[in-house]
Amino acid sequence: MDWEYPGQKGLNNTNRPEDKENCTTFLAEARAALDEAGKAAGKRYLLTMATGTNDSWIEHTEMDKAQASLDFVNLMTYDMAGDWEPVTSHHSPLFTNPASPKGQSCARLVDLFIAAGVPANKIVLGAPFYGKAWGDVPPANNGLHQPGKAVAVSLKTNFRDIKANLEGKDGFVRYWDDTSKARFLYNADKRIFISYEDEQSIGLKGGFVKQRGLAGIMFWEYNGDSEGKLLDAINRVLRP
Repeated sequence: MDWEYPGQKGLNNTNRPEDKENCTTFLAEARAALDEAGKAAGKRYLLTMATGTNDSWIEHTEMDKAQASLDFVNLMTYDMAGDWEPVTSHHSPLFTNPASPKGQSCARLVDLFIAAGVPANKIVLGAPFYGKAWGDVPPANNGLHQPGKAVAVSLKTNFRDIKANLEGKDGFVRYWDDTSKARFLYNADKRIFISYEDEQSIGLKGGFVKQRGLAGIMFWEYNGDSEGKLLDAINRVLRP
């Protein structure tokens, strides 16, 4: 189930105040129908939901009631920042950097959903197999938390292309934010900043999943890591 977003505009979708209760009812009816079909088939069908990851999502849903119908709650813990924001930031940081203009992080959002009534063992942490870029970024702090705007040139920022064509090449220097446990690139000549996930950051997310007793990691999307480097990093941490 992917509803973007109950009671909110999303990408110009129809939305109404009653979406809050309707979402809960829809999930309950879907769960009942799947259970009935599962009896006939001799199996259990999973019902999962991809969720938004901010306070507004919590305000417009009843996650304490909705989670009862769900096997997993898949947090889309990415796209927390992008070139629609006037200041550069990590788009999927594990922890909050106090200097971040929005103060978002995966850890904060996990706490938010648990406080809203979702059991930790139903929560799946989202990880991006791509990056977010800003252009015209000044060099202070290697471009992190600096003014920026949309990149004027064509730039492929899925993980595969970042590793093959950008990381450590053509002026792109690799940096690490140890507070957020997040990776980024900055090119001082081109004034381009890129926030992205790499093997180190996603491995630390795997450790966080285990430490907090979460259900696991999901990702968007597979073809961004066609060589399996990020998948291997996840597997190394999460496998028994």
